[in-house]
Amino acid sequence: MFYLIYMNIRLFKTNSELEESNTELEQTNAELNEKISGYMEKDRSVVNTLSISEKLSAVSELTTYAVTYSGETVISNAKSVFGVDLPFTTHSIEMKYTGVIKLGYDLTEVISEVDYYARTVKITLPLPEVLDNYLIMDRNQCTDNNNIFNPIVTQELIDYCASLEEQELMKATENGIYADAEQQMELIIREALSSFDGYKIVFVPAVTLEETDQ
Repeated sequence: MFYLIYMNIRLFKTNSELEESNTELEQTNAELNEKISGYMEKDRSVVNTLSISEKLSAVSELTTYAVTYSGETVISNAKSVFGVDLPFTTHSIEMKYTGVIKLGYDLTEVISEVDYYARTVKITLPLPEVLDNYLIMDRNQCTDNNNIFNPIVTQELIDYCASLEEQELMKATENGIYADAEQQMELIIREALSSFDGYKIVFVPAVTLEETDQ
């Protein structure tokens, strides 16, 4: 009888202790969740799409990537009749040229997404655009062999220079100018967002129109 009473008292105390332990655990979890929520709210006030846009706006002047190119070429032209060049009508221009290609990003088109739980900032860059592509005229060297029967005209030289610029852009594209521009832009953005302690910057490839049609 006394044993049963003792066991009932002991069981009651054990249940009470368990309930008290559960209560303490719930309070601890509640306090921990409150602290986590506080940290999350603090992060949200510091790391958000607005603050990202502000930091990117501060480096907008660094969004241009430029490369130079150079080469030598000969322009020649002759009068022809029915596809046959007439003798003594050929003129030519030997040219050594230097040019510049500039690519740029519109940072207002950057898409940013903040994941507070994974502590990552996802950045989707727009595709870079060709801002400029031109021959540096004061660095070009031309030697002409004119012909009185077929004189060189200014428009011919202008058209050929435009053709050279297109050819050099194609070469630069094949040599990875767009990838180089993207790599430089990523480095600039990583530096601009380096104050976001504990956050990993992840770059998401942009989807082109060709990819969406596939």
